[in-house]
Amino acid sequence: MSDANKGNVMLRITLIFSFIVPAVLLNSMGVIILNLTTIHKVSKSACGWLEAYQGGAVIVGAFVLASFIPSFGYKKSLLVGSILEAIGCFLMWKFASYGMTIVYFIFCGVGFAIMKTTVFALVGLIAKTPEKHASNISVLEGFFMITVLSGFWIYGFFMDNYFWTTTFLFLGVVCIINFFVILVTYIDESEVHSGSSEGEKSQVWDDMKNMLKLLYTPIIIIFVVIAFFYVFIEQGMNNWLPTFKTEILNIDPALSVRVASLFAGGLAAGRLVGAYIIKKVKWLYVLLGGLALAFILLAATIYFSQKVNLYGSVAHTWREVPYVAYLVPLIGFCIAPVYPTVCSLVLSSHPTRMQSSIAGLILFFSALGGTIGSNIIGRLFNLFGGLTAIKVPLIPIVIISLILIPYYFIVKKVQKKNAIIKKRAERKS
Repeated sequence: MSDANKGNVMLRITLIFSFIVPAVLLNSMGVIILNLTTIHKVSKSACGWLEAYQGGAVIVGAFVLASFIPSFGYKKSLLVGSILEAIGCFLMWKFASYGMTIVYFIFCGVGFAIMKTTVFALVGLIAKTPEKHASNISVLEGFFMITVLSGFWIYGFFMDNYFWTTTFLFLGVVCIINFFVILVTYIDESEVHSGSSEGEKSQVWDDMKNMLKLLYTPIIIIFVVIAFFYVFIEQGMNNWLPTFKTEILNIDPALSVRVASLFAGGLAAGRLVGAYIIKKVKWLYVLLGGLALAFILLAATIYFSQKVNLYGSVAHTWREVPYVAYLVPLIGFCIAPVYPTVCSLVLSSHPTRMQSSIAGLILFFSALGGTIGSNIIGRLFNLFGGLTAIKVPLIPIVIISLILIPYYFIVKKVQKKNAIIKKRAERKS
């Protein structure tokens, strides 16, 4: 294998590792809420605000820092992101409390924003065609969800064998390992840093202006609505599933974390299977079909959850888990292809130089959707109980289904326009 190929392989490993570490950190919300409410006696209403701190940190990191990453340097950005995540983990391990949880999510939220924006930008450098770009994004998102699934089992292991905060000591060590993996990886940034420093400073402000201008284009407007409501569903359910399964389905807390992990497993499997099916069938049909099935499955989950005997014995083993708990992973499987598909379409429909700004918008509106979704479900959970709260995702499922159709035609129009521009450029050259 040549040195260039070895370097490329090492870079891909670094991108995957940098992308999946935050998967465990940020998707710990459900586990943290469960432990804060049961062990530290924090109210569900207060816990509903935790997503706001996490999402706010991601929003600030995405919208403010995204445009500065190219001039600061991709490798430096990845190193800073991993250090912020490590600090958050060690603080949470040593001083676990509701207040420290806020600090943890701020550190990890900003770190994640830096890491994800940088990784998406680097994919644009190493993948020179839309097809390769889409493939790389799908692989990253697939690994992300597999790691989310693994994360629940990691937390479950520490909850069974140690005090629950010991998990963060382990995760902090993983962040430090990621730091050294990045440190030894060569990243060619010559394409980004060509030009004078004055020109680079000017480019930063141009990128920020371009990011704001993008919000006025139809393809971006519809995309951000889809991204917002999708993450509203995914994060809202993901954050409150352990508590829902403990209080509504009467499952032991440590086991409920593992059962909740199946939702992430459904998302991971759905993205991998969806990526294959979309090669054979139009993506619009795949996404609409999945959303229709998800609506039916969620309605069935609500109905059968009402039949669970809350006064019976607590489920301590997988055999005792109510069958309705296994419908939730199927919901994740059905909605899973939506997010990576619409993200890939909007990224590959724009030039490489604009993809860092688009990645910032993806993070911004995804974080906003997750924050609002988790907060609304948390408040309803606190006021009316889990059976009412779990009905909320039915609404965004319908909204996404309705706006996917105009999004399909707008994407086709943009892709056709880009193809014409590309042909003209080829003729001139």
